[in-house]
Formats: sequence, C-alpha cells, structure tokens
Amino acid sequence: MKLAETLIFISILIWIIVPLRQFSSRYFNFFLIIGATDLVVRIVRYFGWSLNNSIYVFLTFLMILALFSKNERNKILPYYLGIIIIIFSVLYYNTNYIIDFYILIVLSFFILIQIFLHFFDDTLKNREVKLFYIIFLLYQIITVVKFFNIITATFGGYFYFIISTAFQILLGLFFCFVNVKKPKLSFKISTTQTELS
Repeated sequence: MKLAETLIFISILIWIIVPLRQFSSRYFNFFLIIGATDLVVRIVRYFGWSLNNSIYVFLTFLMILALFSKNERNKILPYYLGIIIIIFSVLYYNTNYIIDFYILIVLSFFILIQIFLHFFDDTLKNREVKLFYIIFLLYQIITVVKFFNIITATFGGYFYFIISTAFQILLGLFFCFVNVKKPKLSFKISTTQTELS
C-alpha cells in the first residue's frame, strides 16, 4: 500500500502543477478541476465523510462544462442543470455504489467524445495533428477504462491501479511542459507532403 500512497501523492503534486502550465489556454479550467479532484477526495476521506463518489460525479460535471466555450455554456446550461438535478437525485437515493461508477463512465465517455471533437476541429482548421490532443485523448481513455475496471474487475485491481496511475503521472508531466497554445511535435498536413514541426 505504501507504493499506492506514494503514487497518489506524486499524482496530486503533478496535477496541481499542470494548470499553471495550461494557464490562459482553453483547457485551463479543465486541468484545474483535475488538479483539485484527487486533493478534494483525499481531504474528504481524511475526515471520514462518505461523499467520495458524489464529489467525483460533481467534479466530472464541472470538467464537462469546462470543455465548452462561454457562448456554448450559456446555451446548454438550462439542460445541463436539469441533468445534474436528476443525476444527483439518483445518487441521493441510491445505495448501490456501482451505479455511481456507471454514471462516471458515461460522463467520462462524454468528455472523451468532446476532446475528440476538439481534436478533429483543430486538425481541420490548422491542418496539423497536435501531439497535445493525442496525449489528451490517451489520458481520458485511461480514465474511462479505470472506472470500467472498477465495475468489471477485468484487470487486477491493485496492479492496474498502480500501472494506470503511474502512466497518468507521466501524461501529467507531459502537460506540465506542453499546452495547446504552444504545441510541440505537431504534424503538418499537406496535400503534397507531411512534415514534423
């Protein structure tokens, strides 16, 4: 368990640093919420409150909202608030924690779709494939699989947690150095040739 606790501590530290590097980029708020999530959950666990999954769901909702522009948020906000009320009503009366993880999988998968749409839009607009988006998608895929694994126990729980957390730390380190405004390792798309920039 010492290894798991050490990785959690390193993960919290790395993901608190990430928003500083992403400051003023379109994903600053998203990474800020990721950075706060593990820290908030650890504090909740320390005090023995039984709100862990509800906090994850709430913060995941905020992550989704953070992926939209201000104009888009204004348009979807009424529907969004309605969905939040329904889901938290289910969580309030729900006694089976597995339902929480089904909700988290759906929300995390929605985030994955949004990131892919941003990636697709950016690629078409700038005619280049940014490594930032590839890593961003990879991070979110790992998150979805993590929640899926909690329900299905497809992979060894402790072993998978160690591997996936270590990998997400590495991805966090990537985001400490690269943001979407100043991408590195982007592949230019051309009708005649493709070059690495």
